[in-house]
Amino acid sequence: MKKIILSIGILVSAISFTSCEKDLEIKPFDSVVTDDNTYVTKDEYDQGIRGIYSNMRYEGYYGGTMYIIPDVTSDNLIINQNGRQSERTPYSWLYNSNNTPGPYYTCYSAINRANTMLEALENFNGLEDDKNNFKGEALALRAMSHFDILRYYAKIPTQSADANQSIGIAYVTEVDALQTPARINVAESYALVIQDLKDALTMIAANNGVGRFNTKSVNALLSRVYLYAGQYQNAIDAANEVNDVLATGTAFQGIWNDTSETEVLLKFVITAEDNIAIGTSYSQSSSAGIRSEYVFDYDFFLEFLDSDIRKASYLIEGDWAGSPYNNVRKWYGKDNNSNGEVDAKAIRYGEVVLNKAEAYFFIGNETEALNSLNELRVARGLAEFSGSGDLLLNEIKLQRRLDLAFEGHRFFDIKRWGESIIRSNKGDKADGTGTPALVRELPAGDHRFQLPISLGAIQANPNLEQNPGY
Repeated sequence: MKKIILSIGILVSAISFTSCEKDLEIKPFDSVVTDDNTYVTKDEYDQGIRGIYSNMRYEGYYGGTMYIIPDVTSDNLIINQNGRQSERTPYSWLYNSNNTPGPYYTCYSAINRANTMLEALENFNGLEDDKNNFKGEALALRAMSHFDILRYYAKIPTQSADANQSIGIAYVTEVDALQTPARINVAESYALVIQDLKDALTMIAANNGVGRFNTKSVNALLSRVYLYAGQYQNAIDAANEVNDVLATGTAFQGIWNDTSETEVLLKFVITAEDNIAIGTSYSQSSSAGIRSEYVFDYDFFLEFLDSDIRKASYLIEGDWAGSPYNNVRKWYGKDNNSNGEVDAKAIRYGEVVLNKAEAYFFIGNETEALNSLNELRVARGLAEFSGSGDLLLNEIKLQRRLDLAFEGHRFFDIKRWGESIIRSNKGDKADGTGTPALVRELPAGDHRFQLPISLGAIQANPNLEQNPGY
């Protein structure tokens, strides 16, 4: 049996993984190890693809980390002094190479599974349409995982004038036990992500459902990547290919307890067997009440108007230890449950519309920017907006913050705009009293906008360069 294992320069041993990243068992289909005879039938190849998706929903990736970290490192949330004090290191921007958050290892695990599948597909003997669809999914998943590493550990092209030529990532496209890849620059990294997604579009099916990549979700992800890259017309063109509808009323509320899939373009389905509860990163519920790790920043809470359907969907008020808090409802659980077990919504049409609004603004087409913005505002129960110039841009940014809260966007949005993170001086309780954040500002350009590569990964691969400042 010939085994193919990714270099320890990328994947260190399971004992070096952070506590939130599950150990990777060595077994067929759902592992980082495969052999020449594993995949024979279409169903076996399908199981192999499902193995990549299972990696995406690990607790250290879209099963938790990908959502909570970009919010605790920004200004949407404030730590609850009556909570368990989890994620305090990223919340205080105290991470270093010995204690770094983020999905680094789980991303490269998914990348290795995707590369293993792409290699195995060279021997696929079934229908060409099936082969192409599998290949398209593997390419899209590989691109998404590389892009998420880029967001966390490298500069974003629009962040600063020097971003494109700064250190990017190691873009891995082969399964080779001996490789120790170096990091290429940001511009080259983005070009490879975009190329993988464009290649995926030429072969992936349109009818894979929202639980797997399809043509809509690949185009939606492309609109996101192009927006980050500052390729605004391309972002608009990709967004226009999505052609979906925004959820309103109860359909929007149902997105968050899995009773509705309206406007959901891609989600990673969490099953009872996964034992993953995204919502526990935010709070735990019991007969004694809701004990939150993090609650709404009070100034952010005030941005939600009573007519806004997102307010009831994202917020749940509750007491703990005799004090009232504005708790996060968004990942609370499936219908009639409060255990935090709910599907991981990775891409929604709301984001695509906001991508268009922002991209139109930056190419100077304020009319279309306003049209896209108001399409979203009306769907969320708000009146149309009529401002222009900086007023329009600020409203686009605000609606992006409101709509995508707690979905893994806020830190990266502030980062790509080249702005500072400035937290309010309000406390953690529901009325803004209580204990405010001790550390309130991460200045624009600070090296901590790029998280450190772990010391274990640097030691395993001598060609990996650490980010400046660590």
